Amino acid sequence: MIRAFLVALAVLAGCGAGGAVRPDPIRGAAALGESGGTCPTPHSTPLVVDWKADERADLELAMQHGVAIVAYTCGGIKLLPDCHVAGSYGYAGVTQQEEDVQIDNADELRATLPKMGALMGAQLSAELDRGTSIDIATMLVGKERTTVERASRSDLVGTCTEATHFVRGASLGAFAMKQGTRGKIEASATIFGSSQDATSESTKSMTSKAGVLDACKQADRGDTEPPKQCGAPFRVELDAIETPQTTAETAPHDQGDKGYVCPQGLVSSGGKCARPGTVKSYSCRLGDLDACTTQCANGNGQSCVTLGTMYDEGRRVRVDRARAASLWRQACELGASNGCVGMAVKMFRGDGVPKDADKAVAVLQRECDAGNFYACAQMALVDAFELPKPTTQALPLGLRSCNGGDAQGCLAVGHMYKQGKGAPKDLARAKEFMERACQEGKGIGIACGEVGALYAAGEGVAQDDVTAFRYFELGCRMPIGIDVCQTAANFSEQGRGTPKDFKRALGFLKHGCDEADKRSCARMGHIFTRTNPPNVERARSFYKKACDLGDPDSCKALQALP
Repeated sequence: MIRAFLVALAVLAGCGAGGAVRPDPIRGAAALGESGGTCPTPHSTPLVVDWKADERADLELAMQHGVAIVAYTCGGIKLLPDCHVAGSYGYAGVTQQEEDVQIDNADELRATLPKMGALMGAQLSAELDRGTSIDIATMLVGKERTTVERASRSDLVGTCTEATHFVRGASLGAFAMKQGTRGKIEASATIFGSSQDATSESTKSMTSKAGVLDACKQADRGDTEPPKQCGAPFRVELDAIETPQTTAETAPHDQGDKGYVCPQGLVSSGGKCARPGTVKSYSCRLGDLDACTTQCANGNGQSCVTLGTMYDEGRRVRVDRARAASLWRQACELGASNGCVGMAVKMFRGDGVPKDADKAVAVLQRECDAGNFYACAQMALVDAFELPKPTTQALPLGLRSCNGGDAQGCLAVGHMYKQGKGAPKDLARAKEFMERACQEGKGIGIACGEVGALYAAGEGVAQDDVTAFRYFELGCRMPIGIDVCQTAANFSEQGRGTPKDFKRALGFLKHGCDEADKRSCARMGHIFTRTNPPNVERARSFYKKACDLGDPDSCKALQALP
């Protein structure tokens, strides 16, 4: 169960790693992953440097009292201060990273600065057409993120009629925005130094600044909070609130395209959305074998990550672990951070590549330091679950990734406290972190199963089968939770913590089988051999699926059927 969990590679936008970084200037929406049109995508990462100071202050306050909610439509973006979802944010420092962005056309303005684009689009568009630009410099020192991975309208609390997205996280540090000249972006220090030199009303509309650059340079990636005068939010990560038709229970578990930021007909290139024929290379969508193969060959690192995931999981191709590892290595060399993480996990076990645990750990540490909290989580999971004795780094890494909003890190920390490996045995703390990873059905399923197991056994809590079953049921319906379906089925079949309901138990098992859990398929096959009369054809179909998924006992059972 845990091994399959450890190698799951999320298809996220990769980023480079290393020390304090000043990359080449990025034009337009290149740091944002935003659409070139005026309407947001389900997953969006707009800048908020154009928000007024009091509006950014309201955002900070909202994030202190729950998961913040916004209304983000084709007409612009605004915070809904009287609406929230239950949850909290944790802070994790990252390696200092500078970034320069230049906006020089109306489409980029509306996509990158949706509030300014909606309020002053016509006026500023005219200036941009005359060769003016909006130059933005940012210094990233850390991120605040929540482990809440999904939210539905039923989760909203307060005045929420206009709610469209919840704030998954925010990038913190300092920023400066000023008027510039198209094609001539200045260095970050210059932008920071001259952003207050507005000389006209139109120039003032383009000018904004928060945070002190020198204060940010004192930040350390191990900080548990940003330095004073260097904690301004300048970018938010938004995820759409699910409609009743796409709740955690009904949404498909194969959500490989969930993080793709561009609408149909547009592709993601260098972070912004464009027509396929207008860019040299672009990030492909999971499952598009031809595009992924072509774009990886064209040097697009994220397409190599996606193609590697397809070979690793057997999506549209035969499983080929060595090919997956090779593609992730190529992606890493092209600067895609999650390619480095995928390659390192393979390297740690010798799965498709020569085993080199020391090098794998070094790669994961580098990507973790650069702000890839998924890398931190993988290090913590490997340390906590696979090493006979976790290292002294296991707990700090797990805490770092958990505070960075990665539920897998919370799971690793909870496991360490539960087992007394890498941390003092503390069942209360174990439950606390497992619940953070579960998030009442909005996190990862296996964590909900772990909380349910504590209640079922009465470990650290009063024994309570009703509560245990509730967590097992939650976990079964969530990503990375199919193994929990077995336990939910057992409780339902036995009438433990819930009325005895054999049909409901079958539903849990079928869900697990539909999600490619061979044990659930095998058990379904066995059940249909025991019905009166036996349903041989149903048994055959389930045994065959379990056999195809690699269960040798099901293969034998299939051959033994009349």
